[in-house]
Amino acid sequence: MIEQKTFGQKVIEFNKKLSKISMELPDGFKIINPFNGSQKEIVNEIL
Repeated sequence: MIEQKTFGQKVIEFNKKLSKISMELPDGFKIINPFNGSQKEIVNEIL
């Protein structure tokens, strides 16, 4: 049987994939990822 993922599980999986991507941005821009920053432990506790 195929296990279906919940919406929340899909969101978490998507964000984890995004955290592994690196890209160059123009000066003055940065990407904020709560799953991969100084607050990641707190975010993971909430999830």
